[in-house]
Amino acid sequence: NTVTTGVISALNRSVRTDKQVFQNFIQTDASINPGNSGGPLLNINGELIGINTAIYAKAQGIGFAIPINKAKRIVADLIRYGEVIQAWIGVTVQNIDKRLAKYLNVSDGEGVLIKAVIKKGPAQNAGIQKGDILLSIGAKRIFSNKEYNTEMRNVAAGDTIKIRILRKDEERIFTVNAAVFPIELALDLAQKLLGISVKDRSMNKGVVISEINRRSYLFQIGVRTGDVIRQLDEIKVKNIKDFQKAIVHYRKKRSVVILLQRGDQGYYITVKL
Repeated sequence: NTVTTGVISALNRSVRTDKQVFQNFIQTDASINPGNSGGPLLNINGELIGINTAIYAKAQGIGFAIPINKAKRIVADLIRYGEVIQAWIGVTVQNIDKRLAKYLNVSDGEGVLIKAVIKKGPAQNAGIQKGDILLSIGAKRIFSNKEYNTEMRNVAAGDTIKIRILRKDEERIFTVNAAVFPIELALDLAQKLLGISVKDRSMNKGVVISEINRRSYLFQIGVRTGDVIRQLDEIKVKNIKDFQKAIVHYRKKRSVVILLQRGDQGYYITVKL
């Protein structure tokens, strides 16, 4: 067994692969040899603070570890659900730029604007409304949509979180019970993200695009009703249930790769979400 030493160089770092971006890593210059992924990252007291995961191949002395609190949540999800579940509170947020800050009479970059609240979702049940400004989740101040998404990745379904809201110049704190994203909302989400509606195809051979928004990106690049979706990123789509699962799983990604079939020909496209 080998022990290496180093320092924590940075927190909340992002790691980009060919397929996607992983966020919220610990960066360290302690040597991580190829094949050592899964080993412990310890502090000077011998306490476990992370799981060594990756190295930056183009430079020496740059390694990345998953924070232990995130690793524990992942393990709990795998035991309970068989997969990693992203917590959901039923809101959509957007950044507050200078113009919007002036209109809302708030400081530039203060929080994020809640632009939509899902009916009967956790946030609405707690009393949060469309137009509220979300200032913090727990003790973490939120200044951007990216920070909101990063912090929500640290929340597990079933967790109770405190959300600080600014409403009409008054700060309020709401207690929200994070939940699993309802699978029944996946088709509505697909309409919102991709501009399409789908239906089952016979013989478990994908889903057929039954409707498409003419203003959507998919329509603009030539996708039409009757085209068949066979795969979303790494999830093969045999039926509506597979499609719903893929939409929920990838809903927070910046983009997805879709395998489409038209007649006997298949082709891949990349779509921003």
